[in-house]
Amino acid sequence: MTQPNIIAKASAKPISGNPVCVVGCAMPLTVVFTIHSQSGPINLPYAVRVNGQILSEFKEKPKKLAVTNQGSITIPAQSGDTVALHLGSDASADWRQEQLYAVQVNDKYVKVHIREKKGLHKDEAKLASPKSSATHDEYEAVLTGDIWMRFSHRYSPDEVLPRLPAGTSAEVARAVQSIYQGLRTGLLTVQRTGPQGQAQQVSLHFPTDKSDNCYSNISGFDMLNNGLTRVHPGGYAALINAALDNGVGSVKMSSCWRPMVGSIVHRVGLGLDVNYLDAVRFNREELKTGKTPAGKQDADDNVSEDEKQFYKAWRAAKQELEVADKEEKRLSKVGTDEKKKAAVDRLKNASTAEVDAKDAWNTERNKHEPPKVKAFRKSLYTCPCVSQLFDPWYMDGNTRDAVPATPNAQLDGNEQLHAHHLHITVLDKKVLP
Repeated sequence: MTQPNIIAKASAKPISGNPVCVVGCAMPLTVVFTIHSQSGPINLPYAVRVNGQILSEFKEKPKKLAVTNQGSITIPAQSGDTVALHLGSDASADWRQEQLYAVQVNDKYVKVHIREKKGLHKDEAKLASPKSSATHDEYEAVLTGDIWMRFSHRYSPDEVLPRLPAGTSAEVARAVQSIYQGLRTGLLTVQRTGPQGQAQQVSLHFPTDKSDNCYSNISGFDMLNNGLTRVHPGGYAALINAALDNGVGSVKMSSCWRPMVGSIVHRVGLGLDVNYLDAVRFNREELKTGKTPAGKQDADDNVSEDEKQFYKAWRAAKQELEVADKEEKRLSKVGTDEKKKAAVDRLKNASTAEVDAKDAWNTERNKHEPPKVKAFRKSLYTCPCVSQLFDPWYMDGNTRDAVPATPNAQLDGNEQLHAHHLHITVLDKKVLP
């Protein structure tokens, strides 16, 4: 750029013969994408592309959009820009093949509402004609199961080996690759030679339930080709290795990739659920209900009658501790010296009783936990690609830190959800940061 023109004060005549420089200037605007959920909270990974280029803040990995009933992505833009999203596992820097909900900015602010739509539909990830006002253009779009599947990455056989945990044998690697080549049945038998030269074998039974939300929300869905292949290969390897290491001959899975329902880790292909190890059913619902769940009589051995009583006693002791603590705090401000001392004594006794009751429950629970479950879980802990483990006995939201797992007391929603299966989350921060 040349130096600015100088205007002579006396004559007001410019030194240069061309004093005016016209510069094109696009109006600064914003595009706001709002995702409306019908299926609960979603920590949805996303990346943004403007005029065909990924924005710099998304170069290495996506961001997570916290959606409860709705969540918004705001992107600065200029008139003339085209803005599009990458969602779910496709937002990973490894892929980004599906540009979704692209919108061209004119001379107004832009609002895009993306509404989750359950059921079988043929809608595309496109925008309807806008409703315009003097200040903004407002668009409507839908998010269906078909669209979820479109932007959920389908792994190829060539992508398997780099994503397997270190030490995975060639036999296991080939078996995992076969999943992505397309299985003909929901059963995969894996064999390998053990460290002492002995033959080891496990059969994986994949979920085939036709009532699963995949079949309810995706047109022409096939679990073997469309579901299993959207799960991170490290998850299958972790299950297979843990089974072979501990003499487990059969692993039955109840869920893998799925859209629109449940945790984001399942929706982006980083979650696997197991409900059987050989004849051991992952189920302890009767701990809280006191009754064997309908159709799950084989869960009886997981909760003894003594454990039910110890658990009930601990819950009562826990409640007394909460009441005593609240009362001690209240009386410490307004009570007489006598009442303050009585409240302190009550709190101390309640705390001791709660610890003793919990220890009794823990001891009884651990005594009846099937050895195969303990060994299987221990092996999963050693797998570097496993980041979470939730099951009817223990809960661990971060298996890679030093904080120990906590007993599944079936008190909060996540504990109750995992009272009837084991869940693993695969660690891949490119997919889910």
